[in-house]
Amino acid sequence: MSKLKQPIVQRRTLLIVGEGADEKAFLSYLKEQLVPRGAGLMVTIKNAKGKGAKGVLDYTIKQIRIPEYDYVNVLTV
Repeated sequence: MSKLKQPIVQRRTLLIVGEGADEKAFLSYLKEQLVPRGAGLMVTIKNAKGKGAKGVLDYTIKQIRIPEYDYVNVLTV
C-alpha cells in the first residue's frame, strides 16, 4: 500500500527592509511579537545599510526584481 500524500501548504512571504541596524532590531522585535509560529507567513527582514531613504528604496527595488517575496514593505525614518 502506498502512503497518503500530505497536502503541500504554501506559505506567504513578506520582505521588510529597514535603513540601518536600529530599524532591523526594531523590526525583529515586532516580528517576534506579532507573527506567531505556524501562521503561514514567513517574514524576512533585511538591512539596506544606511544611505538615506533613497538608498533604502533603491535596495528594495533590487530585491523586488528577485521573485521570492509575495509582499514587500519599507521602513524609513
